[in-house]
Formats: sequence, structure tokens, C-alpha cells
Amino acid sequence: MSRYPIAREIRPIALRIPFCRPLVALSYPILRIGYAVTPIRRGVRYRRRTAGKLPLAIYEPQGIAPDAPILLYFHGGSFSYLANPHHRVSACRYALGANCRVICPDYRLAPKHPAPAAREDAKTAYDFVKETYPGARIAVGGDSAGGAIAACLAAERQVCFQMLIYPVCDASCSTRSATVFTDTPLWDAVGNRKMWKWYLSGGSPVYAAPMQTPLPGSPAPAYIEVTEFDPLHDEGIAFARRLRDGGAKVELNETLGTFHAYDAVNCPLSRSAFSQRIAALKAAFSD
Repeated sequence: MSRYPIAREIRPIALRIPFCRPLVALSYPILRIGYAVTPIRRGVRYRRRTAGKLPLAIYEPQGIAPDAPILLYFHGGSFSYLANPHHRVSACRYALGANCRVICPDYRLAPKHPAPAAREDAKTAYDFVKETYPGARIAVGGDSAGGAIAACLAAERQVCFQMLIYPVCDASCSTRSATVFTDTPLWDAVGNRKMWKWYLSGGSPVYAAPMQTPLPGSPAPAYIEVTEFDPLHDEGIAFARRLRDGGAKVELNETLGTFHAYDAVNCPLSRSAFSQRIAALKAAFSD
């Protein structure tokens, strides 16, 4: 049991999980099987495409229009893990809830493929979407490390919205939460520093970390969600403030009693968060 005052409904997954190469490698076959056997929600059409060599998973409501809005979504996982079953469930929820097409790239992973590989894949995916669905409004989104990829892409490409769920933002790991939360469930400050070491591999954090990436002249509006007991908590708030200072409209949702990836549990707390995310997406697509 965690020493933090975690909300009762998510305590069953309040586990300490070390971030290390053997565990990441062992997870790949398990995640592939888990993802493949997770059922697609009724009313959602699923298919695979490629953008050059980049695999894409596409989730869309049955009968959706060709020019319907698109959420280009980057899964989390420390820049190193594959998409997990929760990402498939979430994609279906966003597709049905916001009546949009959700496109999820299988971007290259660290440590084998450090930055800028994920950035290049993100731009490839965006360019594919722009060419394949002309006229569609494009939003970007992502959880954790996927949030960093999405935010950096929004700094380089024209998007209507960015939805960042407990995003990785700051490669300096210098905030209070990134320093003191060394034993939080599912993700901690120790793993956070190791993640950046793998991902940057001696390279620059520019266009890899949102806090170290130049903002465009008119940053896209954003929904940013942070979790209370998470080394990423303070940097998510700092990035929301940075976007606002740059002129963007930002909705910040500070969830309480939560930890990183808490929304993998289907409970009132996570359902409330999904409702807020979907409401933000619908508003962005209708503006």
C-alpha cells in the first residue's frame, strides 16, 4: 500500500514498478497480446494503415464522414513501452464521445531509437493525416510521454487543439515534484530521470521536451490534466502556465488523490476525467 493518500477506488493498482531495460523488454510480447485481444467497442471501426514505414492504428465511429475531425494520439510509456490495452479502450472512448477519427502512430521507441526518432514519426503521421483527410480539423493528444510528443508536434505543425494527459514536459527534472516523488505508484522521480537519459541519449531536449521547445507565435488551445502524486505534476502545471503566457486558452484539470496512469481503472474518478477530456475535444472541434 502506498504511503500517499490515494483515492480508494484506484488503490488496487497503486504499485511500485521499477523502470529498467529487462522489464521493458519483457513487457513487449505481453503488451502486444494484451492490445490485440482487447475488444473494440461496439460502434467503432478499427483498421491499420501505414505512413511510409510508420504503422498507424485508426479508430473511427461507423459511418463517420471523410472530413470529420481527427485526434492524432500518441500513447504513453516512458518513450519506451508499446501501447497497452488501456490505450485501445481510450481511443474507442474518444472516437465515440467526440465523434472523431482517432489515429494512433506506433512511433519508434527508446532506448533503441532515441530522440529525434519519435519527433520524426510524429511529423510523418501528421503529414499523412493532412494529405489523406483534406479539410479535416486536426487535434493532437497523448498521455505521459505521448503528451510530450503531442505538445512538441503542436509547436511545429498547425493543430486546432492539444489534449495532454499527465504529460512529460521538462527534461531538466528540476521541479519539486520531479525531485521529491521518488516512491510514487507506477511512476517516480527515479524512473523519470532514467527515461530522459534513454530518450535524449546525449542529444538536445529541444523539440523533445515541451518546456525546452520554442512556442509558436499562436499556441494551440489546450486541455492539460495532471495527477497529484506524480513527479510530472509540477511541470504539467508549469507548461499550462507557459502556454497561457504565450496567449493560448488552457483548461487545467488538477485531479486529486491520483497518481500517474490512474485512469486505467474504470471507476467514477476516471470516468469523470474522460468526460472532461471528451467535452474539451468536442468544444475544440466545434469552434
